[in-house]
Amino acid sequence: MLELRRVPVIRILVPFATGSLLGLFSFLPSGIVVVSGISLFLWTCMAVAFRLMDRKPAFLPCVFCLTAFGCFMAAGYATGMAVRPRDPGLPVGQKVLVRGKILEEVRPASRFWRTEMNIRLVASADSGYVSNTVVRLYLAMPADSVLPAPGETWQFCGSLYPIESSRNPGETDYQRILQRKNCWYRFYADGQPGRYRMVRAGGSRGLDNAVIRNAISDRWEGRQEECSLLKAVCLGDRSELTPEMEEDFSMAGGMHILAVSGLHVGLIWWVLSRLLSVLVRITGKEFYRTLLILLVIWTYAWITGFSSSVCRAVTMFSLLTAGRWLDHRSGALNGILVSAFLLIVLNPGRIMDVGFQLSYMAVLGIITLQPVSRKLVSVRNRVLRWILDATAVSIAAQLATAPLVAYYFHQLPSYAILTNLVAVPLLSCIIALFVVSVPFFATGCCTWLFNWPLTKLGALLNRTMSLVGSLPGSVIRDLKPGFIETWCLVLLFILMIFILHDKRNLFRYLLMAHLAVTLGHGSWDRYRTARSAEFVAAHFYGGSLLVFREGNQVDYYMWARDQQVADRMTEYVETIWGKRRFRYTGFRITGTSAGNGPVSACRPLCRGAWQVGNDRVRGIVLSGGFDPHRQQVLKAKDQDFILLSGEPRLGSAGLLGFLSRSDVVVDGSNRTWFCNKLERLAGEVPEEGEEAESAHVRGQFHLTGQTGAYLKRW
Repeated sequence: MLELRRVPVIRILVPFATGSLLGLFSFLPSGIVVVSGISLFLWTCMAVAFRLMDRKPAFLPCVFCLTAFGCFMAAGYATGMAVRPRDPGLPVGQKVLVRGKILEEVRPASRFWRTEMNIRLVASADSGYVSNTVVRLYLAMPADSVLPAPGETWQFCGSLYPIESSRNPGETDYQRILQRKNCWYRFYADGQPGRYRMVRAGGSRGLDNAVIRNAISDRWEGRQEECSLLKAVCLGDRSELTPEMEEDFSMAGGMHILAVSGLHVGLIWWVLSRLLSVLVRITGKEFYRTLLILLVIWTYAWITGFSSSVCRAVTMFSLLTAGRWLDHRSGALNGILVSAFLLIVLNPGRIMDVGFQLSYMAVLGIITLQPVSRKLVSVRNRVLRWILDATAVSIAAQLATAPLVAYYFHQLPSYAILTNLVAVPLLSCIIALFVVSVPFFATGCCTWLFNWPLTKLGALLNRTMSLVGSLPGSVIRDLKPGFIETWCLVLLFILMIFILHDKRNLFRYLLMAHLAVTLGHGSWDRYRTARSAEFVAAHFYGGSLLVFREGNQVDYYMWARDQQVADRMTEYVETIWGKRRFRYTGFRITGTSAGNGPVSACRPLCRGAWQVGNDRVRGIVLSGGFDPHRQQVLKAKDQDFILLSGEPRLGSAGLLGFLSRSDVVVDGSNRTWFCNKLERLAGEVPEEGEEAESAHVRGQFHLTGQTGAYLKRW
């Protein structure tokens, strides 16, 4: 039975986590001094309430609980404010010299090599800055150059630019995500030789975790697919995985197999506990086994690079191991939440990490639901018992993480239970062999004894994932739960846990009320969508996209530079307006082509000009092929907008003054010099005059690269 009295840490975790979130995202002008004063006042009230509780007034326990809640919330708020990333205010758009430490492997990205760099020193022409921020580093390096490696300190000359998002409706806000990681700028290094150099290597070769990973993996003999899989699941290095392998694991619902996390660390902990149990028998003490286990798992965390998932898992199993040594068998849920509390105290930003949320939701589901399945089904046969336990663990983890997976990744694997039934035993064998074989691979002794079984198990795991991923209907796609819907489902799951463990009617009533509110919100959302409409002129580099939505019908028109840009636009429309709720019709406009959708239409006016819209909004699209001498086609006065796509030729400021009757939209298909030219011309448009007076409403100049997509809603 789940008893909150056996989980005392929850009384601290909930207020501290709530305060941390408020501190991370609150824009209130309250400083550390104000928060410290409030915290001191609350601590005083709590001490007074505790001192007077002996007199047993009825209200004092309530006052004590409220003040304690406020104290921990204030502590979390102060912690969140202290670690909240802040823009260091570095010079942008000019040549600078930067020096810092490379954080990750360099990967190819379009025309550049991309990595992340923690810069400590920035020097411009007239000033210097000491900073501690992360930048996205883009390198256009010659083919004969040495690429930077993680841990090395490099110096580059180039230009800094702020991180920007397209800010299209519903699209992932990468700017906000990167800013949470203290990444505010992107840096483009000059490609000329001599403009960059390595200042300091990554440290002692013997203590470099990348060197140790390579020293172990170089002993494996097999095909590239098998060795890259072993390197991923055993050492946490996924750099050599092929896109086909990642696609197979994703389709089969086995991506958690590739990412070293609690499953892998738990298997290592289990193997070490069994192997080192001989120390307990010899010495009669638990201390030596505990010390060796902690040493090994934290060394493993260092070798794998101290990733977030590994740190979470190692912290959890360290607490479990220490509790066993101290013979303090607190509840497993309490130990898990203690590890979460410690990680949040060290870095409150982890609360927003997707891996953090998925890890603890999966563990919560396993701890609370798997014992219920054991009580429901009693089997004495060990093999059948193991199969049922593995199935129950898989179902519990899938149920707990399904809302978050659907929200963040918009899909759910159909055969995840089958995948885990097959993949987890194979992974267990691989991890067990890996733990036993590490001393042999490190010394180069008897490596043949482990090479064959490891590579064959890796090949079998690869084939299994490929087979399961190729089954029809392996992935349920186009899932678009909103933020409120997702957390309503999470709350529903938590209420179901309490109902399974607590027979009181309170949680049943709460569940009924929650279902009523959730269903009501869903019905209202669908009704509001069916009765609403919107128009979006999205921001894309290399093309223009216009979207018209009436109820559940979506029409979109694309002016794309190439097929790759058109594919990105189509993917955006299908992602934001999913097939499960909307019907959409798309047209790629070229030359003098036209398009007629169910709720809108697009017809050519002349070469390079189109009339597009419906009965709510209409406008004109001008492309690079537009002849400014044909401006008579623009004389209609009822245009809501004029979209400039692909740098159309504008003859003079007078033409722009004529266009000022409507909103002028300049999207990402236009280059920077063209946008700057239009801004100068816009300043020459007269505020008064015959043309301005004839316009019923003066239009606005809208740069989607600065203000986001041009949007109208009804």
